[in-house]
Amino acid sequence: MYGLPYIYIMDYQKQHLRTWLIERPLIKIEVLEEQAGCSKGTIRHFLKDRRNISANHLDSIGKALSIYGYTPLGDE
Repeated sequence: MYGLPYIYIMDYQKQHLRTWLIERPLIKIEVLEEQAGCSKGTIRHFLKDRRNISANHLDSIGKALSIYGYTPLGDE
């Protein structure tokens, strides 16, 4: 087990958010992290599949993105 990369299974809600953000490259990730109250690099690492994202961050990111037309999975 040592030396193997950390692998996690991304749920549909997180995958929806990740896909939505990747399809909109004009949204500044640094600004979004600041608006959502995430630490620097959290969303960037999430988008590059380096880190999972907590439910608290998922909610705050969704709220910050609502001004851009984002709707969470299930609310569409």
